[in-house]
This record gives sequence, structure tokens and C-alpha cells, in this order.
Amino acid sequence: MIVVAFKDHLMINLKFVLELRQTERITLSDKIVKRAKEFEMRNIKAIDALHLAIADVEKIDYLCTCDDRFRKSASKIKKLDTKIVSPIEFIEECENDYDNK
Repeated sequence: MIVVAFKDHLMINLKFVLELRQTERITLSDKIVKRAKEFEMRNIKAIDALHLAIADVEKIDYLCTCDDRFRKSASKIKKLDTKIVSPIEFIEECENDYDNK
């Protein structure tokens, strides 16, 4: 499953990728909120910490962002299975996955 958070203008460019994947709504649990607070303690902005916590708790494959600082901060977190990628990296990953099928 993939959850993608980014600005609307990029959503149009990635529409084909999203059509390949299943999406669903995720309810904020106490576990997600607790994890987000842990990420905030690592100097990650609250909204980014929340996105990352959702991805982490829900075992999301990719979190796509244009925020290089967020990507750099998140990449330092150990035991995080979610890949934090730029939109270009995300498209490349999806193309590679598609080509390997």
C-alpha cells in the first residue's frame, strides 16, 4: 500500500502511479500520535512527523516528499521500513517495480 502526501500540482503528474496502487483512509490512533511525538523529538516538523508516523505504524512502502530537509532527517532514523523519497525517486521506483514484473 502507498500513502502519498504532496502538493496538488504534483498529484496530476503522478496520477498514473496512483492508479496502479490501492489507497485507503487511515484513522489516527494513539500509537500513531505517540510515534509522531517521538519523531518531533528528533527535530522533525509536526506535520512531517505525523506523516512519517502514519507511514511507519501502517507499514507504508513509500512516503513521497519534496522537502529535502525532511528526507534527510527521516533517513537518519533507524528501524524505519518506509522509504522516504522525492517524487522523481518515487516514479523511478515504480517504473523499476513495473519493469521487473
